[in-house]
Amino acid sequence: MRKDGRDEPVVEETSQPLPIKRPAFKWPWGVIAFLILALGWVGVYLLWNGVAYLFHL
Repeated sequence: MRKDGRDEPVVEETSQPLPIKRPAFKWPWGVIAFLILALGWVGVYLLWNGVAYLFHL
């Protein structure tokens, strides 16, 4: 209960905010996305070469 008689919860001002934990290593997402795209293109190239070899295109 507050001093003026209201029944609202009192939030103590002495509590400190929790520290924000950051990862030890920040991932370079642009480079990772580029590598995934490059691996996809290599996979398509190898797949196409396999299909072309099988059907003698």
